[in-house]
Amino acid sequence: MPSFFHSPDLAGRFLHGGRLQLLDCIGTGVHGVVYRALSISSRDQASEYRAVKCIRKPTNGEKRLSEFANHAKVSNHNNITTLHHMFQDETFIYAELDFCPDGTLLDAINGRQIFHNQPELVRAAFLQLVDAVHHCHEQSVFHRDLKPENILCSFDGSYLRLVDFGMSTDTWVSEKFGQGSECYMSPECLAEEFRLPDYSLRHSDIWSLGILMINMLCARSPWERAASSHKHFNDFLQDPNYLRTVLPISNEVQTVVKSILTIDPMSRISLPTLQGRVGTIDRWYMSDEDLAHAAPSVQWVAQYYASDIPSSSSVPNISVTSSAGSTGSQGSSNSQSSGEEGFLYPSPALGLEPLGMHEPQPILARIARSLSSDSSPDSSDEESEGPITPYSIPVDPDIEVPELCEEEGIGASLRVPLFSPTKGVNGSRGFRSASWTSNGGRKMLEVERPRPRAVSGFNARMDKE
Repeated sequence: MPSFFHSPDLAGRFLHGGRLQLLDCIGTGVHGVVYRALSISSRDQASEYRAVKCIRKPTNGEKRLSEFANHAKVSNHNNITTLHHMFQDETFIYAELDFCPDGTLLDAINGRQIFHNQPELVRAAFLQLVDAVHHCHEQSVFHRDLKPENILCSFDGSYLRLVDFGMSTDTWVSEKFGQGSECYMSPECLAEEFRLPDYSLRHSDIWSLGILMINMLCARSPWERAASSHKHFNDFLQDPNYLRTVLPISNEVQTVVKSILTIDPMSRISLPTLQGRVGTIDRWYMSDEDLAHAAPSVQWVAQYYASDIPSSSSVPNISVTSSAGSTGSQGSSNSQSSGEEGFLYPSPALGLEPLGMHEPQPILARIARSLSSDSSPDSSDEESEGPITPYSIPVDPDIEVPELCEEEGIGASLRVPLFSPTKGVNGSRGFRSASWTSNGGRKMLEVERPRPRAVSGFNARMDKE
């Protein structure tokens, strides 16, 4: 494990011409530390506090600043935490961000468990996340580390914001494999069986959204890594209905998730199409009748959301990996198969047999070989947007980026009305509005995108202290 960032205690220090005062440390990562700060000149109580990320000035400042350059490009979206200012002194670079005391999506799922049996809340929150990622992609910014710790969540779960662009890039393809957090990496990013010269970052981000959807609905991750050498993912490859054999989700949800977790990257659902399909899901969980006939492990997942499955005499040797002691992986944004990370949530199948390495199966290898031999793959999704970058395009150079902690970037709360078939979403600050209409008896979701708002006070260059 990399060592954490060490710096002198900066609490009490005034920054940016006395406009900000650092109060207390709220998180420490490998390359930086995050403070809660008081905005001295602010008259708006909702903006009284900021989160200030401090990183030591690198020898090559341009490499480290790529994180903030990408964040600045997308900072005008309501579901992305705002980057307000950047400035520096002789030793440190500072980034002033929104502060949110309510924590991350991981806290909401594992701690408060606010999404348990709340499908409309999941719908509204997940659509916000999809919209944020789509906005990033429209600006040619690819996050590469989508996971619950990198998503801020209001206390009631109604408002999500994306944070931590430390792994982000503005290139459409990358030949850097294994970037991000292993549980959320796509098969082509892991590159255990794929032998591509590079891979599409847009499609890899979409894969991560599929895992996040399962996290929110069931507080579980379906597998530890998307490689056929791992049993649960291999079972997914072998059985088209695998997800419903381990999770209490409806057929509708399984169909949507499978369209996201498609092995061929170019065949994955586009984000605009995904928004529409999520908006029209009627049933999110198994019916009582289906659940009564489901496997015991599925019944346990339905009952023990975000909790260790209790031992039972009928199924001995149950072993689950709890996230209770986890501080999240914002302090390790370039996670590489760490034995300490594994599942962020208890696995639904660990009660049946221990997770272990298995002989690779030919299914994924065959798909990978077919993709490797296709020099110009076309997406099967007619609504797919953005250029399909040729593999000959140069990729991003090595970028050393700071890593964030679980508490980082925490920002001011905003309550967004819940999504329902009879009431559209009309949040403040220009949040996307949505309404339901009828089209030949079929419910359709109409989404109105907000106009971009200006990034308040962000300077294209860094100010010197």
